Amino acid sequence: MATNAETVVVITDANVLINLLRIGQLPLLGKLDVYRFLVPEEVVGEITNQAQQDTLAAAIAAGHLGQIVVDTIEALALFAELRDVMGRGEAACLALAATTGCYIASDEKKRFRRRAIELIGEARILRTESILLEATPARGREPTHAAFLWRTRTIYGGTMRTAVTREKSAWFFSLESCARR
Repeated sequence: MATNAETVVVITDANVLINLLRIGQLPLLGKLDVYRFLVPEEVVGEITNQAQQDTLAAAIAAGHLGQIVVDTIEALALFAELRDVMGRGEAACLALAATTGCYIASDEKKRFRRRAIELIGEARILRTESILLEATPARGREPTHAAFLWRTRTIYGGTMRTAVTREKSAWFFSLESCARR
């Protein structure tokens, strides 16, 4: 993946990774040149399915996403505070995003989302849907979205929706049903 001054660094939570793993699109993260996706070791530890662990390790080795460690005093202090109210992976992602100025990719709701908005603002929170929307043909990227949606809807029962952008309509879907499985 090419990185440049315009690349947005995104700390990626397990739920987004699992959604992309389930639909076979984890390598997509390496094709979105506008973003550089990083995953904390705490999140890697939350992936418990062996096949998903292997795919994630291969994606990291291929450079589709990188690894990051919570290692500064600020990040560790915030991680400890957040750990009291959320899981290790979520706390690591949010602590890193808040202390480094990065974005976060997470589909978490309720307490996590409220705290993330407080710490980094809503504009710096990406969801699986927004990542997939960025990869639509309307934005000039692969995969071909018609086949992608058919596969996802057939296998996981996602709900197809239409998002209208200034240029043209772009298709995306909700992974709500996937995340619950």
